[in-house]
Amino acid sequence: MKLLLPAVTPEDIKALRQATPDAEFYAGIELPEWYERFGPYEDLNRMSAFRGTANTSGMAAILRLKAAAGDAGLYVTLNAASYSPDQRAFLQDVLAAFADAKIDGVILGDPLMASDVRAHGLKAVASTMVGVYNADLARFCQDAGFTRLILPRDLSLREIEAVMNAVPDVEYECFLMRNGCRYSDSNCLARHSDQFGAICTFLDRARTAYGGAACRSFPAHDSMTFNHMAFSRVFHKEACGVCAVWDMLRLGVTAGKVVGRADGLPSVLRDALLLQRNILLARQCASRAEYLSRLELPPSYDSMCFQGCNCYYPEVRYSTGEDF
Repeated sequence: MKLLLPAVTPEDIKALRQATPDAEFYAGIELPEWYERFGPYEDLNRMSAFRGTANTSGMAAILRLKAAAGDAGLYVTLNAASYSPDQRAFLQDVLAAFADAKIDGVILGDPLMASDVRAHGLKAVASTMVGVYNADLARFCQDAGFTRLILPRDLSLREIEAVMNAVPDVEYECFLMRNGCRYSDSNCLARHSDQFGAICTFLDRARTAYGGAACRSFPAHDSMTFNHMAFSRVFHKEACGVCAVWDMLRLGVTAGKVVGRADGLPSVLRDALLLQRNILLARQCASRAEYLSRLELPPSYDSMCFQGCNCYYPEVRYSTGEDF
């Protein structure tokens, strides 16, 4: 299993390659001509509104990223949920430029784009926006031309295994670190923005507490209030899959994804090094139990590891036995 790491600049890739030589990379792109043609609120990818904070700007920058990546894989995101016929036609020149730059693949949110990407000789990767929640959807993606599937954050290890066993002839990518999401990407069409956040940000900032009337039942009121507080203040404020590394290796996951295109190099590098050390350790362990007894936890584990609220795969620590 390789790590798939976010990058915005060639310097990001150079630093990450030096520290984690067996990694792959992904990047977003912003194109001024896209906004000139379609306006400021039409997303090119799911983090378009963050502009240069989360994206590299222009095709020349993609060439520099690929030069820095060298023989390591480089994937570029075009993962808006859908594109209009005019937008899809516009993207043909973009895909041709990607092919000329010799990037490895394109992360897509619109299944209709898979055939376009393949026509340009690029690997089509199904984003979490596609929502590959079961084997039927995995087969649909395979038939559409996708050769790598990014599985949703909220699948359990057992569900991941079932999909991989049922549709074995594609690559699979699973989330491992950073930036959990409390909703399903494929069912959340809210726009991300560094100015406004998204729907989850608004709920966190809301002054309303969803607790109900205390006079009806104090236990029910307390339960609802606790649920609201946990959801708005704790749940997936950070995200970590360190405990699941041994299982990911056992399942044969192609790539473990580190999220954070807008987070900056220092924090991404810290987490990539942590995961790399744990991957090397997991390869030496004969069982999950041995790995869990020896793994290196994140420095902030005392706040992250609270009731499984920041676990990508909480069943590893909160199950009752070896078998989930």
